[in-house]
This record gives sequence, C-alpha cells and structure tokens, in this order.
Amino acid sequence: MGNITVALENDDEARLRRLAKRKYNARKGSISKVLSEGIRLLEREEMRKLAAHRLLEMMRVARNLGGIAVKSRGELYER
Repeated sequence: MGNITVALENDDEARLRRLAKRKYNARKGSISKVLSEGIRLLEREEMRKLAAHRLLEMMRVARNLGGIAVKSRGELYER
C-alpha cells in the first residue's frame, strides 16, 4: 500500500468527507475506500469508452462480406 498526498479544493474535500461519512460511518480508512471506489469506477468507465471506440472503428473498416439476394421472407424459409 502506498501513500499519496493530494491537495483538494475546500468544497471537494467537504464532499469527500460527507460521502465517506455517509457510506462508511466515518470509520478509519473510509476516505481511502471512497477514493479507491472512485478510481475503480473511473477506470471501468474509461475501459467501456475504449471498447466502444474500438468496436466503432472495427465497424467503420468492416469489409463487405456479400449478402443474400432475397426477394421475400418466404424464400428464406422455403415457404
């Protein structure tokens, strides 16, 4: 476990302390837990954005694989 010193604006610090108090009843390490959860959520969101970007890029450069020339739905099911 590492130690990091962070400088926050007064209102951000107050929000962080209120959140830690509500979520963990101001127990020892509650601020660290809230910050860790926030980091995990931020990382998850960034990974989702990256995955969506990759999928959109794959769709953009997708090759035309041909297709089936069908006049009616019945042709597909031999009706």
